[in-house]
Amino acid sequence: MLTYDAECSLKLDRQKAVKFLTTSRDILELGAYFYILTKDESLFVRQVAQLKAYYQDHRDILEDSPRMLHLIGIYLTYLLSRNMLSKFHIELEMLEEKDRENIHVAMAIQIEQRMMEGSYRKIILGAKENKSRYLTHILNRLIEAIRGKLMDCATKAYTECSIESLKEIFIIENQGEVVDLIKVIFLIRVCND
Repeated sequence: MLTYDAECSLKLDRQKAVKFLTTSRDILELGAYFYILTKDESLFVRQVAQLKAYYQDHRDILEDSPRMLHLIGIYLTYLLSRNMLSKFHIELEMLEEKDRENIHVAMAIQIEQRMMEGSYRKIILGAKENKSRYLTHILNRLIEAIRGKLMDCATKAYTECSIESLKEIFIIENQGEVVDLIKVIFLIRVCND
């Protein structure tokens, strides 16, 4: 990765410094997209952490990147998929009001609101309508987390339940997926006994 020497930047004229910073930011953004597509969450998070310096610290000299709010929206959704709600709210507080209205950021905010309401059906159905290849992995992880919560509740609430009822509870259309979930529930109960 490119290194940035502050002393060297003082010697460069402003135009060269802006070009250097813009190129560095663009490389990090492309890396973030690459890592999310390859499902490498830890490196995606690392890229976003490095990008924050460009998005926040250099905002006075760099124009906003056209990819910034898209990546921030993906990152916020990632935080929700990992149930990192406090970090989600910290990140949200650092955004300007106009940035929160961006479609990508607003989607993450809407998911969080639905989570707080317990509107899991709306989240899962919305995730199934997702058209962004960058969000597919994260939204699938979010659905898994939601179904895990629903599974915990269902195992405590029901001693027996029909497959049709379980399809409704877990918001699953495929009967085979319900059977797989039943196997998981059975294994959890056997392990806990």
